[in-house]
Amino acid sequence: MKKIFILLMLATPAVNGFTQICAPRDLSFGARGTSYGLIAASQYTYAGDIVIQQDGKIIQAVLNPADTVDFGLIRYKADGGLDSTFGMNGKAFSNVGNEDNYIDHIMLQADGKIVAIGTTYSLLNADFVLLRYNNNGTLDSSFGVSGKVITQVGLSDDYAYKAALQSDGKIVVVGTSMDSTYVSAFAVVRYNADGVVDSSFGKNGKIVTHLGHFITYIGSTYYGQYSSESANNILIQTDGKIIVGGQSYSHTGCYDYYGYVYCNPVFAMTRYNTNGTTDSSFGKNGKVMDSTFIYYPSAMELQADNKIVVTGANWDERFLVERFTKDGSVDSSFGSNGKVSTIFCNEDCQVNSDFLAIQPDDKIVVAGGLQLFGVAWKFSVLRYQTDGSLDNTFNGNGMAIFHVDSSSSDDYVTGLGIQNNNIIVGGFSANQYRNIEVVRLVDSRPIITPVITPGGSVSICQGSNVSLTSDQTGVMQWYKDGIPIIGATSSTYAASVSGSYAVEVSNAAGCGISLPLTVTVNSNPIRPPIIWNTPQFSTSSGYSHYEWMLNGNLITGNDSNIYKPVQTGSYKVSVIDNNGCRNISDGFELVVLAVADITVGNARLRYYPNPASTVLNIDVVNPVYNKLEAKLYDITGKLLLTQLLNQRSNQLPVDKLPSGMYQLLIYNDQERMMVKVVVSK
Repeated sequence: MKKIFILLMLATPAVNGFTQICAPRDLSFGARGTSYGLIAASQYTYAGDIVIQQDGKIIQAVLNPADTVDFGLIRYKADGGLDSTFGMNGKAFSNVGNEDNYIDHIMLQADGKIVAIGTTYSLLNADFVLLRYNNNGTLDSSFGVSGKVITQVGLSDDYAYKAALQSDGKIVVVGTSMDSTYVSAFAVVRYNADGVVDSSFGKNGKIVTHLGHFITYIGSTYYGQYSSESANNILIQTDGKIIVGGQSYSHTGCYDYYGYVYCNPVFAMTRYNTNGTTDSSFGKNGKVMDSTFIYYPSAMELQADNKIVVTGANWDERFLVERFTKDGSVDSSFGSNGKVSTIFCNEDCQVNSDFLAIQPDDKIVVAGGLQLFGVAWKFSVLRYQTDGSLDNTFNGNGMAIFHVDSSSSDDYVTGLGIQNNNIIVGGFSANQYRNIEVVRLVDSRPIITPVITPGGSVSICQGSNVSLTSDQTGVMQWYKDGIPIIGATSSTYAASVSGSYAVEVSNAAGCGISLPLTVTVNSNPIRPPIIWNTPQFSTSSGYSHYEWMLNGNLITGNDSNIYKPVQTGSYKVSVIDNNGCRNISDGFELVVLAVADITVGNARLRYYPNPASTVLNIDVVNPVYNKLEAKLYDITGKLLLTQLLNQRSNQLPVDKLPSGMYQLLIYNDQERMMVKVVVSK
């Protein structure tokens, strides 16, 4: 499969992770900008489409809202509270049939009635289904059978995705229809206001259209008929003409995949006259096939001037928006040759742009999802000027990317609407359970700049931490290297890992992110050895400081890598580097047997260790005037060693002597002293 990359208008180079709290939520709506329709619902509960009534009330579709029902509507008051005049405490639940049912779209009639459009499954096939509700949430018995209409379009499965209301009250529904060989096509059905299929439209009220020609051969191999097309959007222009958009396929991008035909997807539109015939003045012979930009269309909207705005996806992780003139040609006054591509990240992200809305001032709002670095999905809302440039009057950069619940929850947008001139985003948050919610956004909030104060040096040692404290309090979120730290939502955070730290705060004064503060964690020195080489210990050299310890107590007065012990006990040494980081040796158990006050004439001496293994130390403790000499005998009286003693430290080598008892003689010209020593290997 060949990918085609096009240089487009780049609205922004990247989006960092500082988007958790500081979306421009309207704090007067619901609870700090968010209203919850269901809390801790089943993990199989999903939010759906939203619509806004003229009085500002918000209606939200819900799938599987309870164990016993498969579809529901929630209505919120204009300020976000649940509307108790609707259904039961703001909620109206319905069952469609005995099998699975999916509602993909809801819309409002001029009389305030609510039409829900989707798919219902029977034992045989999937079919279009419509439900109509009165303004109070009860099913409208004047519509279809007890408020429900089920329509079979083709010979196999049919899926309804979107609907539009004509000025005469007729309802036009689009989706996908499959024939008996499961070849899919655009499907359109028009209903009268009472739910009866309008036989004056198309063929008995229905149109099944193949925009692409059938693929039967790849090379010389025959595959039968192939057509993979699905309509998921519908617009009705002011002249009553009907534009249907969806996904078709490239006629030249087909390939064999393990014996099946696959073709590269493309965005496609067609336009019908009011009676259902194809309008050949639209695009090329009534069709638009765009294979260079959007491959998977998700939403379409009409501007007041009947220009067509489309969003969707291709193989790049970007928000994509394309605009066409009312006759189906690309609008070169929008973006770069009709196209706008907004980059969020260069790698490690996923993006979907699924929803569109046009504000009264003709600004274009696109909503969807963003997942950075594998972290949980966030709500993503972008607003563009009419020329396709990002609208920097919205949240400072034209973007609001945020979590609704905690930074660990996956938050999914499922609906978008405009309430007066404010943006309403609907969706759900998914952890073990689901929260169904709507959020109201304003253009901006006052900006505050929290300041981080460290509780000590920000250059710390491995295994320690530094306390970081924000001077602002409120709703908090700490970040490391632009990624939210899960659970770090208090005014203080203990940083123990190297990185760039920032805190985001939302409170009554406004919302903002601090300047980053870098914390450096330095590696500790390697564990030092403690080496005994009679008569002293030694350890690694080159460190700034040393601390010797005996039985856990610091030995004062020694800051060297060498120490000469004089007592029995457990010795350790700590080494400290230039960063103040330390490590400590294992313990060394030393037995020192010595006579502290051997007096020979006017000399006081000390000998150690006893037993000795390599050398026997003899220290002259005080200055003397007479020459001292030491002799070592075995137990038979045989002289083995003779050594003159200097005024300080002396060593008698015993490493070549066998283990056993020996006699040490120390003498001068006045006196002599004989003591016993032991050599032990």
